[in-house]
Amino acid sequence: MVDSFGRSLPPREEGLTPRPALILTFLFWVSAPRASAAQPTTEPSEATARSFFESERWQELLLEFPSSNSYSAKLDFYRGMALARLERWQEARDALELGAAKSPGDSRFPLELAGIFFKMKDFRQAKSALSRSLSLGLEADDEAYANDFLGTLFYLEGNLDATLEYWNRVEKPFIRRIEILGELRLDPELLDRAVSASRESVLTLEELRTSRATLQELGVFARTRFELKPGLGSFDLHLMLTERNGFGKPTLGSLASLLRGVPFETVYLDFFNLGGSAHNSRSFFRWDANKRRIFTSFSGPIASDPSRRFRLFLDARREEWDVAGSALAHSGPSSQFGLETFGGGWEVVAREGSPFQWRTGAGVSYRRYRELELRSPETPFLFAEGPSLRYDVGAEGALVRVPERCFDVRASANGTIGKLLREGAPFFTRVRGGIDARWLPKASDDLAVELTLRAGTTMGAAPLDELFLVGTERDTDLWLRRHRGPRDGKKGSAHLGRRFLLANHDLTKIVVEKPRFSIAVGPFADFGVVSDEPEGLGSEGFVVDVGLKLELRVTAGSVLVLSYGRDLREGDHVFYASYAP
Repeated sequence: MVDSFGRSLPPREEGLTPRPALILTFLFWVSAPRASAAQPTTEPSEATARSFFESERWQELLLEFPSSNSYSAKLDFYRGMALARLERWQEARDALELGAAKSPGDSRFPLELAGIFFKMKDFRQAKSALSRSLSLGLEADDEAYANDFLGTLFYLEGNLDATLEYWNRVEKPFIRRIEILGELRLDPELLDRAVSASRESVLTLEELRTSRATLQELGVFARTRFELKPGLGSFDLHLMLTERNGFGKPTLGSLASLLRGVPFETVYLDFFNLGGSAHNSRSFFRWDANKRRIFTSFSGPIASDPSRRFRLFLDARREEWDVAGSALAHSGPSSQFGLETFGGGWEVVAREGSPFQWRTGAGVSYRRYRELELRSPETPFLFAEGPSLRYDVGAEGALVRVPERCFDVRASANGTIGKLLREGAPFFTRVRGGIDARWLPKASDDLAVELTLRAGTTMGAAPLDELFLVGTERDTDLWLRRHRGPRDGKKGSAHLGRRFLLANHDLTKIVVEKPRFSIAVGPFADFGVVSDEPEGLGSEGFVVDVGLKLELRVTAGSVLVLSYGRDLREGDHVFYASYAP
């Protein structure tokens, strides 16, 4: 076998264990500056340079044509390639960049510059040069070379998605074996169905994304990671899975997991992977005197299909409210009351490949108020008691994916239609949508920039607990991190209304990373507005919150968040702690 310069490559011996030297040999070959056939020319100087180059007389070429800005682009090309053969990388770069400026549409210059940048250990410039050469158009062999080289650079950086994006164009990587690292109790057949990749075939980017999403959907893995290990002409795919089983092993770590919510007056009881079938039971009990709650759910795959799951749930609450800041409270003798709700329902979630997921479900609930004195003829059903029904449907999927930039944008939409089961009550609807953008500048979770935009509206005779609650409150994911949800421990202080618009911007940097935990810090900024009918409970006005947060992340997937937020308009500040199990 020979390379593009006619040099013999060492034969590959089957059955030998791959060694780093073989990988480095491949990287040198794929990144070495390559000669492209020069077009016939009538200019004697170009013909002379071409003759020197084809006979590998690098020094004579450079002596005949010393450095000068007056040469044609072709002469600059020959000079740059000769300098590269002599490993004079900076001079070679200067000569080729000079020629590229004279002939910006010639794809040979960025293609050969990529190899020089690689030798100078400037991967960013090498990737940029290869992308430019592809955009200018290449012949089939050079296009395959550029895609293979780009995939290799991303592989060295640990960006597997971008690696596959370019390697798939040249029918790589061929997977010889798939190895599962770690002892797993999950049914092997279920695991095999969840992993779309297969042995003795090319691993595609879509298969990788689908496998990730499906494994995550099973709910039994705290962490999933895919790695490619090079062999002789093929790769092994390693799956590193951290599995959660039962209540966990009787260790100090499992006891800490059981009691992780105690500072928030909550105990979590989770049982994962019942019988190795990916059936999970998740429950928690909160004994806060103002926000008592018992929640339990049971989920599992439908017909042993990991891409389709069901969930059954029950939810009981006994809450104390104080809506003293609302317009409606000004017309009543007391702004405090109690709310008791009990409900349950079902949900089905299905995934269609990696980018799209849909869900549907239904539920029934019953609500009752205590010591309620707030009434308004304009909102007769806001505090209605009794049973109600609701039906939910939603979908989410990828809008934009740029693997080489580690940039993703996802969109979601959810709708609810419900009805209070009492005479004269019309239907109500609730619509909510959002866009989530995430960028990893270093192709890892070490540094992350995230932006979330969400909006929603409620129409019709919606009861109190169907309004949007925006603030630092444990029972909502709509956060304004300076605006505390409870007032003296009671709900109602957060922004409450039928319509909302919210933007959250976070920058997070990992500062401590250990095998079992990591600590991340960073600033945040929240922008939002919540509105309601003039006679309702809503709090109008645009708010801007900024602050700092600290996240303690453990391998089991739980996150403790400490935040300090400040309102730029009013100057108030809030310290808050929350926990995501």
